[in-house]
Amino acid sequence: QEIRRQMYFTMQQIVRDQGGVVVPMFANYVFAMADKVQHGPLAGNWDMDGTKFLERWWFA
Repeated sequence: QEIRRQMYFTMQQIVRDQGGVVVPMFANYVFAMADKVQHGPLAGNWDMDGTKFLERWWFA
């Protein structure tokens, strides 16, 4: 029993000191599409057209 306790203690230390962590993240916005919204070329490296959607998108 003591050997098992020591093994768990050691494993917990390894996880604490050397292990990574996964932190879930949830976006606080929703994407939608509509046929009546038009745009030119899109910036593919950022959400919402590089946050320029108010300047570059229009209603058809």
